[in-house]
Amino acid sequence: MPLQKEPLRCIPVLPIKNQIEQIGFDIKLGNIDISPETWNRYPCDLNNPMKCRRDHCKENVSFFININARKCEKILKLFFIRENESAYVQRNRQLRSLFEDEILNPIPSVTILLNPPIESEPTKKVFMR
Repeated sequence: MPLQKEPLRCIPVLPIKNQIEQIGFDIKLGNIDISPETWNRYPCDLNNPMKCRRDHCKENVSFFININARKCEKILKLFFIRENESAYVQRNRQLRSLFEDEILNPIPSVTILLNPPIESEPTKKVFMR
């Protein structure tokens, strides 16, 4: 019996990507399969089912912030959804802090359905420099 899909509140990555690029943060990518031009899209090779067997993949995108003498690194954990080949960021504690600190402008969230297991928070810590 297949597992029931779980709803997840997410934000499309493209508006976040546009804000980060407009502000001019220093972006580094945590996976060599993603390029700065395409990190808002699905990274997996769909011709290689051994590489990804789920309906979503998780990758890290880091960006450095230097605002008002604060230097820190923020890490977004992206969900690349196989169904429409788009990326989303889970609406979690880390993303909320970016909105609350007015580093990013709020973006309306959407609900997507994913097959479990789904990690609820990024595995890396956000740290201050």
